[in-house]
This record gives sequence, C-alpha cells and structure tokens, in this order.
Amino acid sequence: MDHTIMLTHLDEGKVAIIKKVNLDNHTKKRLTALGLLPSSRLKVLKIAPFKGDILVDVGGRPLAISHDVAEKISVEEVEWKEFESV
Repeated sequence: MDHTIMLTHLDEGKVAIIKKVNLDNHTKKRLTALGLLPSSRLKVLKIAPFKGDILVDVGGRPLAISHDVAEKISVEEVEWKEFESV
C-alpha cells in the first residue's frame, strides 16, 4: 500500500522520508546537491502562508523550498523516533 503524500501536505513538525522527486533534471541536480534526494529524511520546520516557502531540516541544515517545488516531492511520513535513530 502506498502511503506517500506531497511535501506540501505535511504539517509543521512532521518528519518524512523523500520517496520521489518529480522535477526536471536541472532542479533535481540542485536539490541533490543540497541533500534532498530519495531516501533522505527531513523535518518540516515552518510553512509560510499563502503557498509560500516550506522550511525543512535536512541533515541538520535548514533549507527553504518553494511551494511549487515542494508539491512535486513525494514523501512518506515517519515517526520522530525513526528520524532520531538515523
């Protein structure tokens, strides 16, 4: 059973694993260089209103992602405990 959702549907404070990135190759390469690639874990720190940027923690570094990009990133929510152990 598929439990993936778009990153834009994840609430503040939630933790997830990136499952798929549906973006052009140039944008994928930029995100990969920043540590955002399938199997990466992230935590949503802040969601700006009105479809603004989403601030996430990836590998201990904050990263702002535009809403347009975030809606093309599929994630699977995990428990905080799972996030802590990795």
